[in-house]
Amino acid sequence: MLSAIGDGPYKINQSVPGYFNTDNLQTLTGIDASEMEPPVTEN
Repeated sequence: MLSAIGDGPYKINQSVPGYFNTDNLQTLTGIDASEMEPPVTEN
């Protein structure tokens, strides 16, 4: 399901740059971005 949420806006933004951004994508999906720092991985 999450891949569909990311795939659709990605394809639309390729045709109409800037149509989806962080603000309106959160409103449409109800999924808020994390306020936590991303984990650091060591290779």
